[in-house]
Amino acid sequence: MKTNLTFQSPFLVFLMAVLIFTAPFTTLAQQDSVEVQAKMAAKRDAETDTNKWLWTGVGCGTYVSTGLGIFIGLVAGSLGPQTASGSSYISDSQACGICIGATAGCLIPFIVAFNYKLEPPPERLLGKSPEYVDAYTSAYKTKVRRLRTKRAAVGTVIWMGSVGTVSVIAMMSES
Repeated sequence: MKTNLTFQSPFLVFLMAVLIFTAPFTTLAQQDSVEVQAKMAAKRDAETDTNKWLWTGVGCGTYVSTGLGIFIGLVAGSLGPQTASGSSYISDSQACGICIGATAGCLIPFIVAFNYKLEPPPERLLGKSPEYVDAYTSAYKTKVRRLRTKRAAVGTVIWMGSVGTVSVIAMMSES
């Protein structure tokens, strides 16, 4: 018994071609949705895990690191040549040391905020696929860094603004 495949042959070839070529796209779409879910979860968790007041306090702590930098710069500048320009109370090398120390001191809170414990808690990643873990970890680190650095900047601005205000009030009360 012979079967006539003239009608079925092109249809079967087309069907097989569609099935072969759409399978990779379906897999890619699933991977993208896993990645999107991981990024959304990481951003949400980073928001809840980041203690905003702590990192604002770290930014306000700029005065400690800046003061320490100024002190170290002053001491290091004392080791250099003691030439003073004009009627200065400190030498040029001390002034240079103070500027370098103050600048370095202002950067310390941002360096700490940018690098301190960025890894997400491992229990959140148990049983997840490697693609999910990679996307989650990357998005979590990025969001935590952004939040911490932003809050440290807010703290620094608050501190510097309050120091500036007190300084202006003190200068106005002297005159």
